[in-house]
Amino acid sequence: MPENTAKYNKHVWRYTRTLCAICFHGNEHKYMTHYGLGKIRDAFLGRSRLKRKMYTTHKIPNVEAFRHVARWYLTEGNRLEFNEMQNRLSVLSKADRQKYMSREHADAEQSHKLMVANDYLMLLPRAGIMAYDFAWHIYLCQIGHAVGYLSKPEALAKIVHAATSLQQNYNSWHEFYTAFMAGHRFVHNDTHLHKGERLMAYMLTHPSSPARKLDWQTKLIV
Repeated sequence: MPENTAKYNKHVWRYTRTLCAICFHGNEHKYMTHYGLGKIRDAFLGRSRLKRKMYTTHKIPNVEAFRHVARWYLTEGNRLEFNEMQNRLSVLSKADRQKYMSREHADAEQSHKLMVANDYLMLLPRAGIMAYDFAWHIYLCQIGHAVGYLSKPEALAKIVHAATSLQQNYNSWHEFYTAFMAGHRFVHNDTHLHKGERLMAYMLTHPSSPARKLDWQTKLIV
């Protein structure tokens, strides 16, 4: 740990909040990327509000459920299903993939996921949609700290571990956000897509976006 721990913590929070900013709704992503966590800011955001948000997005009612979901994103996540679908599709010709998708999967949800997996075939790095799973893991660790489910050192360790893994598997903010949006499309239907695309565009192009100012390979482990 560096000598100036406070400065280091602020540096890590800023970078890792930028990784998970696209998980936030409304203007929260702007607030959360510019400020770290603290007692005043926790009070502003409201622990009860953040707990309700975790329940709404992930059905998390308590610390045990929180740890289970956060661990799932890190160790399994949506990428396992995505990778399995892409592996099946990759051995088929384009014509056979279309036949397979239309013949074998009448279920609307599975059909949608197969379509997205096919759309991103050969377009993503080897890590696939790990960006989506790890961004949500980081998001939950940030919020978990804010509501008292994780101590700051514990949250910091988990977040840095996930963030450095993302740096090792993606080459830029653009590549990371593209993979995140692939995961977003895979998990959600089109009614959620435009909001996510607007947030991605903001993070990549807006002059005040920290993703325009922070180096993708920002050093997180000292």
